[in-house]
Amino acid sequence: MSRNKMPASERAKQFMPFSALKGLPEALARAEREVEQEKAMETKGDADMEYKEYLAHNEND
Repeated sequence: MSRNKMPASERAKQFMPFSALKGLPEALARAEREVEQEKAMETKGDADMEYKEYLAHNEND
């Protein structure tokens, strides 16, 4: 029994990269953006609080 040879272009398809977890890179990028935004808001809040404390401390001068 002889088999027809598969064309090289078809053989190459079986070695092409694929995403086993479709959508994972996008979900991770979105989560990373959200964490960075939360960090930025916390940092801004800390800076605002320090400024308010500075103003309150220097009010009496």
